Amino acid sequence: MVTFARDGPAIPKEVAVNKTAIALAASLILSFASEVRAMEVSGVQLPDSINVAGTPLVLNGAGIRTKVMIKLYVLGLYVPAKVSSAEAVINSSQLRRVRLVMKRTLGADTVWDAFDEGIRANSSPAELAAIQSELVEVRKLFVDLGELKEGDMLDIDFASNGDTIVTTQNQPKGKRSSKPLQQALLKIWLGQDPVQSDLKAALLKGK
Repeated sequence: MVTFARDGPAIPKEVAVNKTAIALAASLILSFASEVRAMEVSGVQLPDSINVAGTPLVLNGAGIRTKVMIKLYVLGLYVPAKVSSAEAVINSSQLRRVRLVMKRTLGADTVWDAFDEGIRANSSPAELAAIQSELVEVRKLFVDLGELKEGDMLDIDFASNGDTIVTTQNQPKGKRSSKPLQQALLKIWLGQDPVQSDLKAALLKGK
């Protein structure tokens, strides 16, 4: 049996079927490629989308944290849908993830001390008092991590139930439950006095 083209010679049916299969395969390949695209920041690949506990998140923006011209880590912000408002991210009740990829080896306690400075710069005395016990617990969690080596990945998930979950190299390390703690942590990079203004802008690239 043959399939007749509108113009030109007849095309065997099996050839037509093969062409359809090839087109379908090409479409699937392109679709897969779009799902694994990544943003590159200072040599670090951050996927455009991830799945966290069954919840899809998209990369809202990414940048690099530097201090005295030294590259410390690359930071990516993942949210359910892209936004350009810091307050929308900080006050959201939906799952969010901050991903750090180390650009140099540092003690995890040193990383936390820098985080703590950012928290204190963006919190009132009353806000700090309300999360004092949580800050002590999270500091211990970071101290227990030991050293974060160049290339290591640290994920901080801000769950919808108020849990803050810390994961290194895809291994869960602990969690603390406190919505105010979530907000304080996010303000390190997104608050009124962020650790680095151009990093804040890069994270809020959004749409």
